[in-house]
Amino acid sequence: MDPESPSGEFTISLDQIYTNPDDVADTEISSLVSILDGETEMEPSVGETEHTAQLLDTDLGETNTQRLIAASRLRLFAGAGYRDAVAAHAETILAGMDAEDNSVHVRRQAAHIVITIFKDESVEISPVSNEFIEQTDTLIEFLEDDLPCVRQAAVYAIAEVAKQSPDSAAPAIDALIPLLDDESAEIDRRVITAITAIAESTPRDVTSAITPLVSLLEGDVQMTRVQAEYALKLLVENAPSAAQTAVDHLVPLLDSDSSFARNAALEILAGVTLTTPEAVAPAVNEITPFLTEDFYRQKIAVCTLCEIAETSPAAVVPAVEDVVPLLDAEDQIVKSAAVHTIVAVAEESPSAVTEASDSLFSLLNADEPNVQKAAIRAVIVITSNVPEAVGPVIESLLSPLDTDESFVRGQAARTIAALTQGETQPAVPAVDALTTLLNADESVGRKLAVRAIVEIASDVPDTAVPAVDPLLFLLDSDRPVVQKYVAAAIMVVAASSPRAAAPAVTPLVSLLGEDNDVDGLVVRALAEISGDDPEAVVPATQAVIPLLDAERESVRTNAVRVIASVAEEAPITVVPAVESLGKLLDSDERLIQWKAVCALCDVALESPGAVAPAIEPLVPFLDSEWTSLRKKTATIVAEVACVSPSAVAPAVGPLSMCLDADEAAIRRNGACALAELAGEHPETAVQAVDRLVSQITGETDQQYIQECAVRALAEIATTAPDEVVPAIDTLADLYEADSITLKENALYATAEIATTMPEAVIPVVDSLIPHLTAEEVPVQKAAIRSVVLIAKHLPTTMVPGIDSLLPRFGADETRDQRATVEALTAIAAIPPENSDGEQDLEAERENAVATLDRLLDTGETLGRKIAVTALAVIAEDAPTTAGTAIDSLVPLLGNDDPYIKELAVQATVLIAYGSPTSAVPAVDELIDLLEDDNVYLQHGAVIGIGWIAKGLPPAAVPATEALVSFLYSHEELVRKTAVYAIARIADHDPEAALPATDALEHCLTADCSYVRTHAVSALESIALAPAGDTMPPICSLAALVDDTEYSIQKQAARATAAIATTQPGTAAPAVDVLAGHLDADRTTQELAVRTIMEITKHAPNAAVSAVDPLVSLLDTDDQIIQKNAVAAIAAIAEATPNAVADVVEQLVPLLDTDDEFLKATTMRAIMPNTDATRKRLSARSSESE
Repeated sequence: MDPESPSGEFTISLDQIYTNPDDVADTEISSLVSILDGETEMEPSVGETEHTAQLLDTDLGETNTQRLIAASRLRLFAGAGYRDAVAAHAETILAGMDAEDNSVHVRRQAAHIVITIFKDESVEISPVSNEFIEQTDTLIEFLEDDLPCVRQAAVYAIAEVAKQSPDSAAPAIDALIPLLDDESAEIDRRVITAITAIAESTPRDVTSAITPLVSLLEGDVQMTRVQAEYALKLLVENAPSAAQTAVDHLVPLLDSDSSFARNAALEILAGVTLTTPEAVAPAVNEITPFLTEDFYRQKIAVCTLCEIAETSPAAVVPAVEDVVPLLDAEDQIVKSAAVHTIVAVAEESPSAVTEASDSLFSLLNADEPNVQKAAIRAVIVITSNVPEAVGPVIESLLSPLDTDESFVRGQAARTIAALTQGETQPAVPAVDALTTLLNADESVGRKLAVRAIVEIASDVPDTAVPAVDPLLFLLDSDRPVVQKYVAAAIMVVAASSPRAAAPAVTPLVSLLGEDNDVDGLVVRALAEISGDDPEAVVPATQAVIPLLDAERESVRTNAVRVIASVAEEAPITVVPAVESLGKLLDSDERLIQWKAVCALCDVALESPGAVAPAIEPLVPFLDSEWTSLRKKTATIVAEVACVSPSAVAPAVGPLSMCLDADEAAIRRNGACALAELAGEHPETAVQAVDRLVSQITGETDQQYIQECAVRALAEIATTAPDEVVPAIDTLADLYEADSITLKENALYATAEIATTMPEAVIPVVDSLIPHLTAEEVPVQKAAIRSVVLIAKHLPTTMVPGIDSLLPRFGADETRDQRATVEALTAIAAIPPENSDGEQDLEAERENAVATLDRLLDTGETLGRKIAVTALAVIAEDAPTTAGTAIDSLVPLLGNDDPYIKELAVQATVLIAYGSPTSAVPAVDELIDLLEDDNVYLQHGAVIGIGWIAKGLPPAAVPATEALVSFLYSHEELVRKTAVYAIARIADHDPEAALPATDALEHCLTADCSYVRTHAVSALESIALAPAGDTMPPICSLAALVDDTEYSIQKQAARATAAIATTQPGTAAPAVDVLAGHLDADRTTQELAVRTIMEITKHAPNAAVSAVDPLVSLLDTDDQIIQKNAVAAIAAIAEATPNAVADVVEQLVPLLDTDDEFLKATTMRAIMPNTDATRKRLSARSSESE
């Protein structure tokens, strides 16, 4: 062998050195590596071979022959199939290539070991290359070595390392690039391989290779050219920043004599346009000639120009002349690229593509949709710059609309639809033809016709009215885009002719909720229709309500327009929208605010309670400078206050300011709301006192405002009389008012002031006296009460005396005068409650009651009235003492005088409240009053019986049937009292309460939790008593297990369980209802499953239908629910095994629990199904083994 030979080939094989290489390979390779590394020496006998002789047959100089022989034999092993074993010693081999420690001969042999390892690229070498990855830095140094074979070895190794770990090889780029100038094609190829691998991972690291790679495109070696082209394509694709450099070097190649170089440059430039087309724009002139060359180059060139035109259309203008002929090309790719190039240029410079018009028109009939669309777009762009050309173009397209060819019709419609987006007026004559096309079979033509009609109708809406009916049929289309265009067309029609679009309401509603854009179009159409014909959009209300919360303001605006219009026509329909309307009040858009308030106002006038949740956001509008808005808001608040005074409490401040408004309507509603609020929460209304007083002192012709103001002051006086004292003189002036309401409330306020500040009332006593004998009962009642309270609370040392509190009696009224004086004297004798003598206070009360008791039997009118009033006043503080006069009160409950009758009822109720036993003698008369025509007396009787029932239920039993009707009362206090009384009666005598069953079931759905609570209690008592065969309302009771009040849930669960376990026939219906609660919240689940479990203890068969819902609870993490569910299933299984057979598999896993109770209960559930259990347990055992 010639050691200087670059091939390094031997003329000897491994078999000539070793008798059996396979037997010694492992040990020999390790030994040779050790010798090469200088750690050991070769045995002398080893050198006696022909291989050694060939190797040493040269001038070796100072070469270590043993290391040389070791290296050469390792190379032979590497080439003879032991590559992996040799490569494992990469570090030692590379050390043998180092110039510092080795002779040239050793280095060459070491380098040829590496070359041999990586010579065959087709072999999977990843395990081998991995050995060299850690040696990358050393390999990079070798790239600049003086020995060609060392550089070659380094290139071979790095090329393979780059394939496996491009990041590791990336630092070699700068050293690899100069080697591309090497005359060796193999070196070039390996270098390109490394660069390509690195470019795939970190393209920016190899951008410096662009110049030498481009130079290789004109080389002589085909493989090198192909690799260089691939590497460049990869670079420009993955490193857009390298594009400009690549373009600068590639453009000159477009004129190269090398066909390969020209094609490669063109292709790579085409690739650049996909990421950075602007970089290629300067090369348009060089690319354009390719449009007239062979098909391959033509296609690449036109596609390249198309990409450039998308971002730099002006740059492509010079090429238009050569692009236009390609619009008629047969190849679809070429045609498509050409037409899109023309479109892009037309957008920038329409005049530059006018010569393409004829060819573009011919493309309207092209088979390819994208070509058609692009041609249409180009035509539109061109004609949009020459408006006078639109009319003739559309006119020329009308005849194709009537052709039998659906495709042609479709394209004509498409073009018209597109053209109308710019100029609608010239397209008006096409509407009739387009309407005809709506009935065509082809969906594309219909869609385009709809689109064209939408565009035309946007400017000339009346022209689309005849198309409404055909358009409605298209709403059933399964194509969203068609539905969208139809909705748009109807919306446009609705804007100009709402009634013409009214038939579309129901079909339009069906489109809501599928697409945000369609929602916007539909609700706009509905808004336009509702403005002219609100009744027509009532059916759409529920579908529109969710749109009040839409994200888009335009949708919310139109939705509230619809709701406001509907509220005028059918306010109850809008009740579900109240919450959303309340949210809209925070909008910055005045129209939205106004429409929301209008809608709420209409609802409030019909169903004020429903609007209560919206009061808080309405409050700021009570002080608005927008008068109309303020007026509407005041109306709403006043209406709500009439049914729910508590709801308007947050508005008390702004309401009081309404009393200063210039508009009478605002003052009127403000006063009304304050009066209602004061009636329920007088302490809250205190802050409005000054403005209320101003309404009764000022000159005004608004009597209603005065009445509301004085009524509010009267109510405020009940809790804060001192606040009203400054108005006492003004109140006294109202004693002589024409309005009974003003008189009554002024006197009522005076009476309340007299309760705590009697001295403040002394100055107006003379004004009170004439009204003690007033004909109007409310006036007389208030006057007498005031006088009685003054007498009761006025200290005995204070003047005037009793005489001053009396009217001037005539000569024939002596007895009445005497009775009056005696009654007032009796109550005046009672010491103040805060006095020291408690015994004196009670004794004087008893004396006073005895006197009043006697006076009740007198026939004198005023004396008796003052006596019964005084008795009622005493009953407020001392009901038991007042109760001693009950026998005299009872006859008065049927008195003909309405005053005496009312006060007798009032006194009796107060006695019943504090001393139920004392009021028992009045039960029969109170029952009679339940049928009185006077609602006040009816309600008083209900309340009286209720208090008696609380203290002495047996006494109230006779009232049961008469009370039933009051369970339906809309008066909450009356209904609460009635249901409470019947519940107490049911506890004592369930059979007596039986007639109330239906009414009690009705009470289970009451809004008031108090009513529901006592209805459940009463029904439980009735059902558990042996009261006949009446079926208790078990389902209604079970339904309350899902009540909003936890106490009612528990009560209903207990009652359901108790009834179902004692009443045959009730268990199954109860279980069905309870099973429906098993997917509710955790609390309801627990109550429902526990109730079902209780029922299964007595009626397991009735719960069979609940097995599946119960099984769904087995995986819960709530042990109480889980245990009750298993217990219920166990009871069912023991009674009806087959009912549980299919769920055994779900039960078996519970046997692994540590909870002994749960484990035992589970076993109870699965054991009745012995066959099924045996199979499951057997399978489970097998799995564990």
